[in-house]
Amino acid sequence: MNGLVNSVGKKPLLILDADGVFMDEVPYWNAALATMMYRFDLECADADAWAELSRTCLVEFRVQAITKGRGCNSNWDLTAVMIRAADDGACLAGLGEGLRLGDFDLFATSLVEGMERQWRQSDSADPLGQFGIERDSDFFKQAVAEFQEVFERNVDIDWDFDRQVPVLPVADLNALFTRLKDCGYMLGICTSRAESEIVEPLAQFGLLDCFERDHIATYDHSVKAESHTGKKAMGKPHPFPLLCAVVGFDAAIQMCDGESGQLAGDVVYVGDAPADFKAASRSRDLGLSVSYVHIDSRLAPLADRDIIANSDMTKLVAPTLADCESWLCDYAACVGSAS
Repeated sequence: MNGLVNSVGKKPLLILDADGVFMDEVPYWNAALATMMYRFDLECADADAWAELSRTCLVEFRVQAITKGRGCNSNWDLTAVMIRAADDGACLAGLGEGLRLGDFDLFATSLVEGMERQWRQSDSADPLGQFGIERDSDFFKQAVAEFQEVFERNVDIDWDFDRQVPVLPVADLNALFTRLKDCGYMLGICTSRAESEIVEPLAQFGLLDCFERDHIATYDHSVKAESHTGKKAMGKPHPFPLLCAVVGFDAAIQMCDGESGQLAGDVVYVGDAPADFKAASRSRDLGLSVSYVHIDSRLAPLADRDIIANSDMTKLVAPTLADCESWLCDYAACVGSAS
């Protein structure tokens, strides 16, 4: 295997996606929505109106499913597609009218229709390309910069929202991670978040020590890999981030270049999006022995959810990470008894 390790360790390795698995995605969806509104000077009357607008768009109309369900795993992608949609006069007029009338159904309908108009099925390797957006374009880079300004509270949007929210109270999440480690797992992370946006909050919550630092792969690693290889779109659903979380940066690059062989060891990856499933499937094609556990956020199209559920790689579909604990511990016990 040209220098690749032939084992991922004697202990089973449990790799977790962050958003939608142990971190709440709503703050990122809120930031995407707020960024689009800030770009076009669309204002909510007050915090109560913002809360209702957010609920209508993200809970009732589930606008985030338009991108996430098609493999766009980054909320920067969601932001860019929202902005591109609102750049259309008809869409922007509907958004403005919805806010003026306090008709948030009209606002959400206009946004959904505008986003859907951007999508064209194509052979693009990058799902964002199917919305007509190039990841290395100035437009996308500007959308990312504006999102970060909003998320990091560097601009005044008059109404606010929490930024870092775990899916369980911190004490409960810490207890869950501790029990999983006690079952025999080493814990790692494979996320599309920037490193600062996962390492820093986990440290603040007192949860960072639950994870093996050598098994944390973030958006920063994907950017570095793209620079190193000259390739584009090496974030999920590309296999690189998951391979990086399992075997490390250099070995993951080698595997993606086809220098692969069957890796010994037991890896379980827990994700919540089609991009997570595809990253696991493509990693398996490159030689990683991986089992997949799916947190069903119900954002993906039904056809994709059926494919995920019926794959021989998928061992469990559950509504939350906590609901996976029994299966995960049973799996670890089986691995332990076989070793």
